[in-house]
Formats: sequence, C-alpha cells, structure tokens
Amino acid sequence: MYRETLPPENGMLFVFPEKGVHGIWMKNMLFPIDILWLDEAGTILWVEENVPACSGEPCPVYYPEGAAAFVLEVNAGYATENGLVPGKKISLSV
Repeated sequence: MYRETLPPENGMLFVFPEKGVHGIWMKNMLFPIDILWLDEAGTILWVEENVPACSGEPCPVYYPEGAAAFVLEVNAGYATENGLVPGKKISLSV
C-alpha cells in the first residue's frame, strides 16, 4: 500500500497462516498489478492480470477459484511476459 512503484523482477509475497480462499483488494494501491494465488508447493492456482488501483470505495475484492497458501503480487504484465498461468510451478526466493 502507498508504494509508487515495484522494482522489476520483484514482488510482494503474502504468507497466510492457513490455506483458504483469500481475497485481495487494491485499496491504497497506486499502480496496477498481477495477482497470483499459489499452493504450498508453489503451483499457481489462479491469476488475476492487470488489476487496476482502486478508484473509489467500495474497492472490488479479487478471489481465487480455490484455496491458496500464498499470494504473490507482481507488476502488471509480468504474468503474461513470463508465462505464469494456473498449473505452472514457480520457485520463490526471499
């Protein structure tokens, strides 16, 4: 929230205490992003691409089609540019 940019090849990883259908909203975001929901093994379960910053309340909430353990937010367009689609497994490093 409130960031003006996200450096290329970087993302924001959300680790949830329990696997679930975790909704994400764009309140106080200043730029569009791609949102990827992942299982415990790093398999992409669902992708929302080019999600715009919230322009007014109430902000839309974006949900995956199934339970996820993680959410990875990256710059808009990153998912398409890198072939990140449901079923693909990725490796996360922190």
